[in-house]
Amino acid sequence: HVVNACQPYKNSELSFYEKLEDIDSTENSILLLSGFIHYVKNPLEYLEMFSSLPSKTWLLDRVPILAMNEDKIMVQHVPKKFYKASYPSWLFGKASWYEKLNNFGEIKDSFPSIDGKVGTLSFDMEFQGFLLERS
Repeated sequence: HVVNACQPYKNSELSFYEKLEDIDSTENSILLLSGFIHYVKNPLEYLEMFSSLPSKTWLLDRVPILAMNEDKIMVQHVPKKFYKASYPSWLFGKASWYEKLNNFGEIKDSFPSIDGKVGTLSFDMEFQGFLLERS
């Protein structure tokens, strides 16, 4: 859906792909990964798949980072005014996430995402972005 919606913006410098196999290895230098890694069953497998691509720069955004060090799996409930659904979601412990990401390259920068901070009685979390340079 996103790929189709973004087609009007496609040009010689910007492309969108539905499948990893569709990526032309000679054209891509930056991989933009936003707002999804916490919804997949095994985030590490996805990072490993991305590492097989020729992109030397990764920009990961909207990654939920906990103030604590351990990862958690929670259930996200969609407000009923939108639709009735719930989704499992990873919340990454800060130390755990940095360790995972450092296995794939050097974290050059991190920054707060537009989603900002979320706090509850049991944990504090902030959506963050990361700029990763691969060798």
